[in-house]
Amino acid sequence: MTVIQRIFIRSIKVVFSVSDGNPTVVAMIPIYGTRVTAGKILMNDFLVADGLVIIDSTGIAMDKEVAREEFTLELEMGYGALVSLADETHDNELKTFANYTESDFNAMPGEQLVEVGKNLELKLATILPASILTTHGFSPTDATDLHTKLLTFEASLHTPEVNIKNHKELVKDRDAKYKKLHDFVTGPLDSGAKMFKKKAPAFFSLYKICRKLHLQGHRSLMDGGDVNSVKVIGAGKIVLMDVIVEANKVYMCNNVGQTELKWWSQATRDIPTSIPADAKTFSAVSETTLNSAEIGFPDKMYFFIGNPSEEKDGEIAIDEAV
Repeated sequence: MTVIQRIFIRSIKVVFSVSDGNPTVVAMIPIYGTRVTAGKILMNDFLVADGLVIIDSTGIAMDKEVAREEFTLELEMGYGALVSLADETHDNELKTFANYTESDFNAMPGEQLVEVGKNLELKLATILPASILTTHGFSPTDATDLHTKLLTFEASLHTPEVNIKNHKELVKDRDAKYKKLHDFVTGPLDSGAKMFKKKAPAFFSLYKICRKLHLQGHRSLMDGGDVNSVKVIGAGKIVLMDVIVEANKVYMCNNVGQTELKWWSQATRDIPTSIPADAKTFSAVSETTLNSAEIGFPDKMYFFIGNPSEEKDGEIAIDEAV
């Protein structure tokens, strides 16, 4: 997904999360709850469509790589058989022709690799009788495999038009689903939430904070944002963050280190001797957005980060979205 789509989806996930965390309040405006359910369906449709785009892009690249590897192996076998034959017959000209290494093949651009493959086929056709190559481990079946892999790799050099069209259609479908979700959120969902301004002011304020996330994105140290708490989490250490969890707040957390971290909250400031079994995983160089209810407010107001690695330090930045 695009950067704009990613930021918007993050904000909507938080909206749905705080809505799920406040069922009594949401029940005050039945149509809002209905629209949250509808919005989740639209968001899932978009995420599925985006996943297909990613799989398609990755698949095309992987197909090309596999085709090259398989073709290169056939080249090694074919030229290797010629070198063996040249050694047996003391044919220096043939040995010079066939003098390619695996490194040579790996360094060649695709078009040159195809040309080298076609030259090999032409040379193999001049070896008479053809059965002599069988002695050197190159059979008629190997010749067939060479030709098949050559054609497959040559076709993969440029993404077939059908694949290009298919990919464009997948992107078009994803973007259409994103627009449908965006229009739904900025229209029916927002209008459904307006009654909370009177019915549940605190929730309405939280809703607005969540919706603003798509405007401000993620504010990190590198962005010059207002960061409330930044800490290095030493290898094997547990740290109490300088954040007291408050009601109706949203916290944006950025794991800026290169190691997986764990987070949890407690009712007391006491640092435990080990990371709790129910601690949540916070992957390296990733970010997440948590509302106060998800963290544990009001029962748990103290936020902890643990580093399970005994070798690498971690680092986390936490800022409050206001």
